[in-house]
Amino acid sequence: GGLRRAAMVACGMIRVAKPEDAELLPALQRASVLAQCASVYSAVQLAEWAASFVPDSYRIMMDTRQMLVDEVEDGGGRVLRAFGVIDARHARINALYVAPVVAGKGVGRALLAALEAAPGASGVGELRLSATLNAVGFYEAHGYERCGATTHRLASGAELACESMRKVLGFGR
Repeated sequence: GGLRRAAMVACGMIRVAKPEDAELLPALQRASVLAQCASVYSAVQLAEWAASFVPDSYRIMMDTRQMLVDEVEDGGGRVLRAFGVIDARHARINALYVAPVVAGKGVGRALLAALEAAPGASGVGELRLSATLNAVGFYEAHGYERCGATTHRLASGAELACESMRKVLGFGR
């Protein structure tokens, strides 16, 4: 019962983001942030952060970095359940957001693995990221180690406390 249901939930298709996805991504990221970050950031920080989620910013990311999405088909069409962004040139994961309805069900784990595999062909041996405080445990469970406190500055100038993290991948060694 439960195990089979969890496996089915995790069976999305991970693919490279397309320009038309940019219209769906703000709602996904807003839902993820508001549901999963509320325990560690203030309502004011969350509101300022969510205000920056606009389609054009995702299109710019698609042009300058690699963006992957997790997509499923449902009766009404396609649904994006998660997205992640990697800047392989700088060996940095820039974003990983999962819809609240699939949080903890393997979608984030699968997308993280796909992001980690993306720079492998170019010989990247280590990835770095800045984790929101609520996501530190997720990354630690997947082999990342803490490197120290850092902050993420929002477009509004507000700052979010984060944790700098790294993972040695072993490629190119």
